[in-house]
Amino acid sequence: LSLSFLYMTVLGFNSITNGFLYSQGLKVWQVGVCQAFAAFFGIIGTFLYSPIRRRVGAKRAGLVAIWAETACASLAAVSVFLPGNSSTVEVQEGICTSSNTTSVDDITASMPTTVSVSSIVMTSMEENGTSVSPTIDTSTSVLSTSLVFFLVGIITARVGLWMFDLAVTQLYQETVPEQHRGTVGGVQGALNSNMDLLHFILVIAVPDPRDFGFLVIASVSFVTAGAVLYLTFERGWHCLCGRRRNSQRFEFGKLEQEEDEDGVGEDELTNAAAL
Repeated sequence: LSLSFLYMTVLGFNSITNGFLYSQGLKVWQVGVCQAFAAFFGIIGTFLYSPIRRRVGAKRAGLVAIWAETACASLAAVSVFLPGNSSTVEVQEGICTSSNTTSVDDITASMPTTVSVSSIVMTSMEENGTSVSPTIDTSTSVLSTSLVFFLVGIITARVGLWMFDLAVTQLYQETVPEQHRGTVGGVQGALNSNMDLLHFILVIAVPDPRDFGFLVIASVSFVTAGAVLYLTFERGWHCLCGRRRNSQRFEFGKLEQEEDEDGVGEDELTNAAAL
């Protein structure tokens, strides 16, 4: 469940998040650079996993990874309440409305091909039947404080995500019996797909980019829930292993005591036979 909860998220560079970033005014190359940084941070996570695992073990390495991801993802949740968030930014859809009969195609047909429709700002509308005077805004897009926090959060969260994926994979190999790995893997894949489907259903229910903050908060909530579930698993496993060790120590001590008693009895019989 902990791993599957991470699939119910928009905190990644998928089609939904990319569409939101485009609606906020980011260019294609800017989104591409962010994706490259996210991949770089993910590779850093793969290199960090091995030394952390050697120091604290695979289970606690997974615990460190998922809480690191949660901490980074919380930046995305904070971005919802910062200036320039999606609810206060006008969505750039490239749609111009007018009370006359002039269509958007007629407007864009007379424009240079190097200017995108989303950069048009209608400053004056002369309703003389055919005349429309658009003003073209060629200034570059400016990243708001909210958008910067959102991008930093989802980029840096890749470190913990990739580390956690490696930890879970290793735990599967070490703890699940070979004859049950197919069953466990199938159930895990089904849970992941269901959570992925759930996040698409939420997007259908909340399609407006201005309400994207609700999806971000829901995603961070599921990531946090996954971290709490993994913490419960790690603590429960630790207690279970501790009980097993105590039981083994008790049985081993009892066995040693019986052997000592048997040894004393044999010595007494030997002494009696010698007499």
